[in-house]
Amino acid sequence: MKLVAWFSEVDKDDIGLVGGKGANLGELTKAGIPVPSGFILTANAYFHFLEQSGLRNEIKRHLSQLNVNDSARLQHIAAEIKGLISRAAMPAEVASQIARSYREMDGGPVAVRSSATAEDLAEASFAGQQSTYLNVVGEAEVIQAVQDCWASLFEARAIFYRAQAGFEHLKDVRTGEHDDAMESFFLAETLKYAYLLANPAALDFDAVVFNTEAHPLRPVG
Repeated sequence: MKLVAWFSEVDKDDIGLVGGKGANLGELTKAGIPVPSGFILTANAYFHFLEQSGLRNEIKRHLSQLNVNDSARLQHIAAEIKGLISRAAMPAEVASQIARSYREMDGGPVAVRSSATAEDLAEASFAGQQSTYLNVVGEAEVIQAVQDCWASLFEARAIFYRAQAGFEHLKDVRTGEHDDAMESFFLAETLKYAYLLANPAALDFDAVVFNTEAHPLRPVG
């Protein structure tokens, strides 16, 4: 089971494993475009985390009690689920691969962002619903940021949107079967992200990070 993939190892055919942003960063990397170095924690890793932590049934139990139009209850349930995910023990094999990959990037500050496997579909867009963590430093801190990013799949706004759009909260989009959520997460150098956020019109090519969220890249011609 592949838990981690580098940008250079993936392309547009791997969306089910690494999500839209991860796959497109792979395409850009393979095209020779200077993309910040980074790796993707695959959807397999997230599913494995849910299974090993035993959280799947607990999340289902919380969601079964929910009326998304009850704002106070929605906020409460979202906070409960996020807390469960953030506080759970990361499986040792996942934690070790995150730590090893982070060390291979020479440590230092990184960004932890979501790359959803069901993001920006023709009939729905999940853009902006998950958290981004910048300037994360240290192995333990990166691992925790990954869990917090996973937890943000259950922000109140994300739960509400999925319910209104008719999406299951726990679904393996790789197979179409019920269960499991739909996130993988990638890590990349954070200073270039921070520079872009502060200077959106920057012309320094080394400082530019491409927005690849909308659609998978397709061949031209």
